[in-house]
Amino acid sequence: MSFSDSLIVYFLLETVAVARAEMSPPFIDQLPWLQGLMFSSRDDIRNHAAHLYAIVVATAASIDKQCQTVQELTANIKTQVLVNLK
Repeated sequence: MSFSDSLIVYFLLETVAVARAEMSPPFIDQLPWLQGLMFSSRDDIRNHAAHLYAIVVATAASIDKQCQTVQELTANIKTQVLVNLK
C-alpha cells in the first residue's frame, strides 16, 4: 500500500468515528476486509484499521458478534495467522 492508502484508511476512520451510529452498520459486512488491513505490513494502516474495526464492532455488532470477534482476534494474534475471516 502506498502513502495515499494510509490516508484513505485514516479518512475512513475519521468519517466513521464522527458519525458512528450512521456509518458503522454498513461496515459490519466488511469486517473481514478490515481485519485483513489490521495485519498489514504498514504500521500506520494497521493502527487506523484497528481503530476503525473497534468502532464498527462496538457500535453496530451484536453482543454475540462482539464476543466472537474478540475470540477470533485473540486466536489470530496467538497464531499470527488470519483465520475465520467470514
